[in-house]
Amino acid sequence: MADRQLSRPVIVTEALRLLEEVGLEDLSLRKVAASLGVKAPSLYWHIADKDDLRAAMGERLLRDCLGSIPPSEDWQSWLRAFGLAIWRAQETTRDAGALLMSARSVKHAFQGTATEIVSVLGRFGLDEVTATRMHWSVQALVTGWAVFGDAEDCEHSAQVSEAALDSLDVLILGWATRQAA
Repeated sequence: MADRQLSRPVIVTEALRLLEEVGLEDLSLRKVAASLGVKAPSLYWHIADKDDLRAAMGERLLRDCLGSIPPSEDWQSWLRAFGLAIWRAQETTRDAGALLMSARSVKHAFQGTATEIVSVLGRFGLDEVTATRMHWSVQALVTGWAVFGDAEDCEHSAQVSEAALDSLDVLILGWATRQAA
């Protein structure tokens, strides 16, 4: 740890790296601390507890998703790109779906990204309530499919992926229909 300052972002980065190695079930503050070459109590200056760590990890995943979305001409394209980004993150990050679902139990989890998402959708003319419901529905749908896909055996993964992306398109079409009414 001598070459870098211990901070919340450093801890979250290491926790996400360890997530790939050990999985969510075996990830602990003690393992993160050991990997960083410090004692677990040192982390408590930056991370309150395991729930806070999971929330911070989930927030980072969502921020990375937001950063990967290209400029969009309308809210439908943006919302689909957002859903695809979450899907890709869950395909490439071990236990990402379970992480996002477990982090939701923390009251402050994802407040920053939620505000940012509502702001982006607001620039397309959507009101705050609708924008909030839209992004919640996309996150719930995609994360639900990812968790479902994790429970299925590998031979069905292509079918699960196709069904998830079809469902995302149907969801966005439903929102578009509701907005047009």
